[in-house]
Amino acid sequence: MEKPIKVYISHQSRCDEKEINNLIQYLEKKGFVVTHGAATSEEFAQFIQEKDYYVCMMEKNTFKSKEVANEISFAAKKGKRIFGIFCPDITESINIPTALEDYATGITEWNPSKLEKGLRGEDIGFFNPDGTPRKPTRKADTVKC
Repeated sequence: MEKPIKVYISHQSRCDEKEINNLIQYLEKKGFVVTHGAATSEEFAQFIQEKDYYVCMMEKNTFKSKEVANEISFAAKKGKRIFGIFCPDITESINIPTALEDYATGITEWNPSKLEKGLRGEDIGFFNPDGTPRKPTRKADTVKC
């Protein structure tokens, strides 16, 4: 039996809670083990040690969050692959956290199946909230887990 893929999803409460739950349920039905939500720095450090991936759900003010920037940087230092997914109500370009621009393996519009592919090791690329391609600010290394 294959080892389950463990994912930490970071989100702010401004994202639609129903859609967050739908994403979590979708990934869990696909066999992922998902941890999400608010955590203290100590809890986060433990969560991320045990996870394979870090996912940042982005809304319009995520780029202002020092906590999110610290989480992304910490996850990158621990060698975790990092993905960004725009909250479902974000349909136009927004600022993206600099740490996410620096460390993301992929960024996608609200598309759980595309995120799943990335979490399974496929190159999903970089996209704007409306699904149009965007240029990454750095070349991400793609490795098969």
